[in-house]
Amino acid sequence: MENRSDMSYETGTIIEKLKARRMPDAYKPFPVECIPEPIRTYIIEAAKTLGCDNAYIVLPMLSALAGAIGNSRSIMLKQAWTEPAVIWTGIIGDSGSMKSPAIDMAMKPLRKIQNEAFREQANEMEQFQRDQEEYEKALREHKTGLDLPDKPVEPIARRYYCSDITVEALASLLANAPRGMLLVRDELSGWIRSFNSYKSGKGGDDAKWLELHRAGTLLVDRKSGPAKTVHIPNAAVSVLGGIQPSILAQVLGIQHFENGLAARMLMAMPPRQAKKWTEADIDEQLAAKAEDIFRTLLAMPMECDEYGAWQAQVLPLNPAAQDAWIAFYNEHAAEAAATSGEMAAAMSKLEAYAARLALVIHCIRAAAGDPNLASSNFIDDNSIIAGALIVEWFKFEIKRVYTVLREGELERQQRQLIELIRKKGGKITVRDLRRSSRSYQDTGVAKDALQGLVDIGWGKWQFIPAGSDGGRPSELFVLNSDSSVAKTPE
Repeated sequence: MENRSDMSYETGTIIEKLKARRMPDAYKPFPVECIPEPIRTYIIEAAKTLGCDNAYIVLPMLSALAGAIGNSRSIMLKQAWTEPAVIWTGIIGDSGSMKSPAIDMAMKPLRKIQNEAFREQANEMEQFQRDQEEYEKALREHKTGLDLPDKPVEPIARRYYCSDITVEALASLLANAPRGMLLVRDELSGWIRSFNSYKSGKGGDDAKWLELHRAGTLLVDRKSGPAKTVHIPNAAVSVLGGIQPSILAQVLGIQHFENGLAARMLMAMPPRQAKKWTEADIDEQLAAKAEDIFRTLLAMPMECDEYGAWQAQVLPLNPAAQDAWIAFYNEHAAEAAATSGEMAAAMSKLEAYAARLALVIHCIRAAAGDPNLASSNFIDDNSIIAGALIVEWFKFEIKRVYTVLREGELERQQRQLIELIRKKGGKITVRDLRRSSRSYQDTGVAKDALQGLVDIGWGKWQFIPAGSDGGRPSELFVLNSDSSVAKTPE
């Protein structure tokens, strides 16, 4: 009897704790209307082609576009505050959730341009080898008093992005790419774990990467190579990649919340969608338009300072944009003051991200020849508002992701069950649950799982009487506040 009493007490305590929890927030679709054309339509059509959520295309696309802009432009909020076009994004999902194909689709325009650069360098390399042979022959046959031909210079491919790379190798690439670089990691876990690797007793690369987020200085001392020290004064590096939620919870530990890496990542974790064959594909003309945007961004010239060093053209806000920015800033600051812990750190970075996103949106509009853009040299209020609206979405989504990272096994199961029910419009029968998930094939297990949600106040049963044509009466589980649930496509 004593043991049974203790068990009852334990169970009661757990139920009370569960009742104190909030029901997991429903996923909100990304406000794709904030993205200018033709990139907006490309994102929507790419998502339809893959059968994935728009966010899976949007996030890597934003980083890729920022990488194309790089150090060519920056936004000036006031004389002492400018922000670069540097965006770090991560799409989160289980294996098989279309993360890699989504990254490939977002990167397709830039990859085509990069492949062209490699082919051009290969052709130039053939000519270089011929010139090198002639130069070496001239050296062998050189006679005193005669001028030697100029030594041929080995061609270097224009680089727009890289993948698995050390900070030292990245510095070498940036030395030949003053406008910056895009880091593409299909699996972000390898990139994050590399921060903790110790090299020659000097520690990890955390500080160097965090500096790159603000296009800061990169200084690398090398033991070998033609240059012992590589100094990059404006190292602009955008980052994109994907990761599984369980792995993200492992690698994004206390260290990376404390050093600010987590706060620098714009993340999204849309509910998983069941794969379904579709004949949808990207129209060739649409793909060409998206590619043209990237080519135009990559061709935007950089400026030189008084010493001849490359620098960004600084774009100020016009008066309407200034008013819009001040309104956003004050509202965001008031909201940030009421937050604490991990989310407070994220809020501080989201403030700057609103400006960076506005800069990217402005540059897309300028590249597309938006007739509503009065001047390509000034940021207008439409771009600022779009950047602010996207940040509002990220505030919600990042908070949702942080909650998932702290889940226990029961919490994870309940969240996934609620997501499934929301896909069904907020209502489900035991029979439908059994048909919809392998985890609930057993009738008793399915009924107990739904009853568990009722016990903690997240839903209720509705009795459905037998119809006029006969049949059995049944019960329908209904999520609380189901009227606010936006049904997502299956």
